[in-house]
Parts: sequence; C-alpha cells; structure tokens
Amino acid sequence: MDGFEPQIPIAPQSKTLPRMWLIGGAVLILVIAVVVIVLVVRGRSGGADETATVLKQAEATCAGDLNPDVCKAQTLSDLAQSSGYVEACDSLSADDYDQCVWGAAREQGKPEWCNTLKNREYVTLCKDGTYLAMAKNTGDQKICEKITDEGTKSSCINIILGPVNGKNCTSRGLPEGICRIYAMIDTAVASHDASKCPVIPDDSLRFLCLDLVGSVGETEESLDTDGDGLTDAEEARYKSDPKKADTDADGFSDGEEVRNGYNPAGPGRLETAPR
Repeated sequence: MDGFEPQIPIAPQSKTLPRMWLIGGAVLILVIAVVVIVLVVRGRSGGADETATVLKQAEATCAGDLNPDVCKAQTLSDLAQSSGYVEACDSLSADDYDQCVWGAAREQGKPEWCNTLKNREYVTLCKDGTYLAMAKNTGDQKICEKITDEGTKSSCINIILGPVNGKNCTSRGLPEGICRIYAMIDTAVASHDASKCPVIPDDSLRFLCLDLVGSVGETEESLDTDGDGLTDAEEARYKSDPKKADTDADGFSDGEEVRNGYNPAGPGRLETAPR
C-alpha cells in the first residue's frame, strides 16, 4: 500500500447565498414593507379626514332642516354627483348609499362604481343606466353595445340614431324586407289608417303599427305627456312624475322600470313600491 495517499473529501460548494447577504436582504425587504405600510396608512387617514369634514359640513347645512337625515343624504349625493367625490356616500344608509353611488356613477361616467352597491340586484341596472347616460352625453353609439339588457341597448341606439323608420332603415343595416315593412308603417301612421296594419306579416311590427296609428289620436285617458311608455293615469298609480320620463333619474325611463318590475319613483322592486 506504499505510495497510496488517501483522498480527503472536498466539501461541495454551497449553492446558498452567504449568511450576511441573506440578513441584509431580509432587512431591506422589511424596510420596504414598513415604508409601503406607512404610505398606505397616511393616504387612508387623509381620505378619512376629508370624508369626516364633508360629513360635518353636510350635517351643519342640514341642522335646521325639518328632515335632517333626508337633507344630509341629498346634500352628500349632490356633492358626489357634481364633484365625483363618491366617498361622500359612505356614511349613508344602504338604500341612500346605493342611490348616491348610482347617481354619481351616472353623472361622472364611472360604471365601475356600481360594483360597490349594497343591493347586488342594482349593479347591472346601475351600469346599464350609466352607459346609457354616457351614450346620450357623447352621442357615441359604441357605448350602447356595453349595455347588458337588450331592451335598454335598443333604446340607447334609438336615442342616438333616432327610432327606426322607412327612411333610415337601410342605413341602420336592416334587411330590405324589414325596411319595406317600416315604410308601410310610416304610410299607415301618416294617413291615420289602421286598416293598413293587419297586412304586415311580422307580428311585433304589426302591433307596433297599430300602436303608432292608435297613438296619433290618443284620448285624455291614454295620454302619455312625457313619452316614457306610461300613461299619465299609470304615472299617478305608480306615484311617478307624468312630466318626467325618468322620475328617479336612474338612467331608465319610468316605462322601462315598470316593464322590468322596478319602482319608477325610487329604489326597489314594484312589490315594495307604494300603490
């Protein structure tokens, strides 16, 4: 065994960072985390202070009002709508909060604010109403395509482009056969002749023809002053305003709300609405 030299095993090179590097990295991460937390807390406390100030001002404004709670809700809602300071709604009760945020979203063109509504049934309605208002304000038909409810989307497009008739039908991209029917409807309405309607092959357009011809000479009983789809008599029953197409200013006409089961004079469904 002479000449044999035992091999001394060599420790494998460590693949981990040196201990001091690890400690230094941990300290750096901790420092960064502390700085971020401080900045976030400062930002939040500033927002809370501003909200508290706004709330105090609203309470002071409404102190002598006969109904200070209603006054405060209206004051904060007006502020949120006019300035976009939606945090002003935060101190309100659930229903008032939803109305406040809904109005602010519509006026400021912020459909994403609708996601914070307490009543989740209102979220889609709020967004659709906001998109409808945005389309009206800008005249941009593309915004109508973001609306979920097909009836509201159709109304939106009609508001931008005007109702379909025989003259604009082709430019709206509708089939030639449908456009011929709209031309027939125009003729029936112009001549006040309902006898021209039954020959229309499409059921919905035939009923539209009859409705339009019938509305030409509508009586006092069927009068719809604001054109929202509810007669003045129906407006009285639902306690909505016969001279305002959208009594509660939520972006949906009174007629649309009733057809979808909602109270046209305020929040809630019809089963909870005053009769």
